[in-house]
Amino acid sequence: MVNSAVDFNPLPEGSHKFKHRIIVKRDSVDLTMVLTGFPVINDDTKELVAFVELKWEKDEYNRETL
Repeated sequence: MVNSAVDFNPLPEGSHKFKHRIIVKRDSVDLTMVLTGFPVINDDTKELVAFVELKWEKDEYNRETL
């Protein structure tokens, strides 16, 4: 259990969480569902390090309507 009094930062040192949630993956069975998350970017190399706060949500702009 994490103590709420301690400042806990799960991001790797020298990185930051991007401010916009992006689509990581589309569900191959239900095209209306997408996995989204916030990318974590390395400050020095500007490379993608990880995704955080992943969640499945409805995609209102799915392939069937385009």
